[in-house]
Amino acid sequence: MLIHSLVQPKYFMPMHGEFSMLKEHRDMAIRMGMDEEDVFILRNGDVLEITRRGAQRAQPVPHGNILIDGLGVGDVGNIVLRDRKHLAEDGLMVVVVAFNDETGEVISGPDLISRGFVYVRESEGLMDGAKQ
Repeated sequence: MLIHSLVQPKYFMPMHGEFSMLKEHRDMAIRMGMDEEDVFILRNGDVLEITRRGAQRAQPVPHGNILIDGLGVGDVGNIVLRDRKHLAEDGLMVVVVAFNDETGEVISGPDLISRGFVYVRESEGLMDGAKQ
């Protein structure tokens, strides 16, 4: 509200948040004295054209999701996305064990690496049990 009262915009377009947040931000601007016709909530692809004559919605532009991965843009495949979704939902547990090739004897390990599964410091008993 402070920024809004200091700037006193002629036109206002809430930019960030869920739709309910955008609506609340719009309602705040109207409560602070802005005309409802000068406050715009846009969706993906909508265009707001501001000229000397005023602000109005213009023809929408094509839009969609563009995935950025490292240096590439839009080159993330469905299999990679599926794997990332599984990792995000379930986490990952890696078991590292070194064996002697000739005897099959364990040289070192097992060591457990957990990512997104449990917080290791709070689950030492679980991790020790898994190593056994």
